Amino acid sequence: MTRGWPASLRQSACRGFSVLELLITLGLLVALGAIVLVPADALFERARFDGDLHRLRGALTECRVLARRLGVPVRIELEPGRLVARLWTADEQEDDETPPILTVMLGETRDDTGALLEDSQPITVALPDGTFCVGNQMSLAHTDGDVSQILFDTWSGAVRIDAP
Repeated sequence: MTRGWPASLRQSACRGFSVLELLITLGLLVALGAIVLVPADALFERARFDGDLHRLRGALTECRVLARRLGVPVRIELEPGRLVARLWTADEQEDDETPPILTVMLGETRDDTGALLEDSQPITVALPDGTFCVGNQMSLAHTDGDVSQILFDTWSGAVRIDAP
């Protein structure tokens, strides 16, 4: 196949890469990959946090819609790793576990002190008239220090995220 080529081209065409050249090239590719993947991991973590924020806002809005549609208040609580919504009736006992009508999986859930959440914490109650009865202010903190507030407009029922 290389018969008609000049001698200088025939030698370079038959000669491959040395093991040293391949190792150097592979080392450079690994170094470049490490440089690119470190910031990418932070971006993925931020995207997960932003996704949790938007899932949380959507779930709160959905609870408002369910309360209006069913005509019954909906109690919204934060449990370890998830947000749950349950129907809230007048004859309900505090220790009675009613089945959730809506569950949204979240990342890590922590309390105000930063410890992992172990018990259920009430967030708000969506009322049948489309408003919220807000007990505690809710904020979400990212590992980079950014804190986002979940704001409830008690009269209009709008849920807003105040992010930095």
